[in-house]
Amino acid sequence: SDLARTGTGSGTTTTGQRLAQADELAVISHEHILRERVVVGGPQSLVTRLRELQSQLHLDGIIAEPNPGGRIPLASMMRSLRILAEDVAPALR
Repeated sequence: SDLARTGTGSGTTTTGQRLAQADELAVISHEHILRERVVVGGPQSLVTRLRELQSQLHLDGIIAEPNPGGRIPLASMMRSLRILAEDVAPALR
């Protein structure tokens, strides 16, 4: 919420839209985010959850945002991308 409130508003066209998005994010529970907005975990749990989503939503691709707020150290972000590329993506093909 704080990042959306002070950020550039990527994906929005007006300050009002960006602030409305920040207000919405401020009241979403952690459980809701994990259930509806993100996929997190180790390689096998990612594969399992992404397969569930592929089946439920008929997905043919995903978008990864490994560091949306810019607060994750580069080495950690690169490790996550390596795991995604080497362990998760091949298992989904």
